[in-house]
Amino acid sequence: MIQRKRLASLFGFDYQIECYVAKAKRKYGYFCLPVMRGNRFVARLDAKADRKTGEFHVLNLYLEDTVKNRDTFLPALGKELKRFAQFDGCSKVKIHTISRVP
Repeated sequence: MIQRKRLASLFGFDYQIECYVAKAKRKYGYFCLPVMRGNRFVARLDAKADRKTGEFHVLNLYLEDTVKNRDTFLPALGKELKRFAQFDGCSKVKIHTISRVP
C-alpha cells in the first residue's frame, strides 16, 4: 500500500509498513499487516513464522474500532490465520497479544 493518503481518504485507514521505520519509532511492529473484512480494514497484525517449530506467531493483534463483536470476529480471523499459516509452512497459530489500536 504505497498510496497512504488515498487509502486514508477512501477507507479512513492510516497504514504504513514499519520494517523501514526505526525500531524506536514503530507503533505496531516490524512487519505489521492490515486485516480487511468485507470492505473495511478491521485490524493490524504483527506476525512471524517459526518454520522450525511449525508455529505462526501473531505477536500483536490490534483491533480497530470497527470491530464491535469480538466473539464473531476472532473465530473468523482464526480460520483465515490457519490457512495463512499453512501457506507459510506452519501448522499451528499462536496469538500472543490482542489490543485496541492506540
